[in-house]
Amino acid sequence: MRALMAQGLPLTGLPEHGIPRVPLLGHAMQTAILEQQLTLGSSIVLECIMTHEIIRTWMSMCCGHDANIVTVECICSDRELHRQRVERRYLAGESQITWEMASRAPVTYRTIPGADYLADAVYPVDTHVSAIAALLEQA
Repeated sequence: MRALMAQGLPLTGLPEHGIPRVPLLGHAMQTAILEQQLTLGSSIVLECIMTHEIIRTWMSMCCGHDANIVTVECICSDRELHRQRVERRYLAGESQITWEMASRAPVTYRTIPGADYLADAVYPVDTHVSAIAALLEQA
């Protein structure tokens, strides 16, 4: 998303020109990369806020290539910490997502059914890396 917006594409896309919202374009790009990597027999890590539709699409693609898939759901259970991080990234120019936008997520966000791991951002990254590495070894 950052790369698309760095080229001047607004988050809302350009619907008057038939160009969808940046998240939809991001999913389309990641889907193309996933297909390419699966065809090559390579591993891939995809990171984004996913809809249930994109999760189903990617899982189906992995099954079609007889590839293992490990799903990790990331949350931040501490709302104040979440706000601080979103605002810091926005002010630093690292993200186009404002707290106003992110604060609406609990209303629209849907969990990943059957996620293999739940990573809560209140805990150290190393904790999650170790647990996810163990999951990948089992996959």
